[in-house]
Amino acid sequence: MVTRQRWLDGLDRVVESRYGAAEQLVADTRRRLGAAADVDQVVDAIVKKYTRELAAVAAVSGGTAAVPGVGTSVSLAMASADLAYTMGRLAEMVLAIGVAHGHDAQSFEARKTWVLAVLGMGRGAVVGVDGLAGRVGSEGGARLVTSITSTQLDKVNSKLATKLLTKLTTEQAALRMGRVLPFGIGAGVGAAGNAMIVRSIGRAAREFFGPTAGAPDGTAPPPGVINTTGRETPPPVA
Repeated sequence: MVTRQRWLDGLDRVVESRYGAAEQLVADTRRRLGAAADVDQVVDAIVKKYTRELAAVAAVSGGTAAVPGVGTSVSLAMASADLAYTMGRLAEMVLAIGVAHGHDAQSFEARKTWVLAVLGMGRGAVVGVDGLAGRVGSEGGARLVTSITSTQLDKVNSKLATKLLTKLTTEQAALRMGRVLPFGIGAGVGAAGNAMIVRSIGRAAREFFGPTAGAPDGTAPPPGVINTTGRETPPPVA
């Protein structure tokens, strides 16, 4: 079985090594679609790419698990391996969607925040996470990342990782969130369910990276959120 620490280590490897590949994917996608393609079209193409890939993975692993003679322990091991692979591919997709939206996260900490926030988002926010981490893990949260110090990002990432791992390792959470995160890879979700998972993460990424009502041009965080010290900034007086 894949342990909590191995999940985190796997995500760290993707964050560390696949940002350049995500940038290249965005560049290749824009070139293929043509100069007239907008951000939504680029992101649509990226999500479709990972949907096809991970649906195929789920179909293969699910079919193998259904073969007579394959024991429960083998099926569980396959499911865990597929989960780790799927999480890595979803993390790369998140990075690519961030790049497509014009964000730049050259630091490891910022990229990790992107991935943890989006993978942990449900219905537009990281449910159950408060404070600065909760603000980052919500709609338009990517704009806050650039105004947070590396020390603050470490703390934010710790909270976001704890929440994500709780989702992944709690059976009741798995039942509630099975259509958001890949708990059942190789063990019942199948290709259609995996495609739904990818699209759900894609929607969360659009919310996280897209402009908010308070910053329609994407130039600054909306008022009433945080400043570089991490304290709440009051909205301007009317």
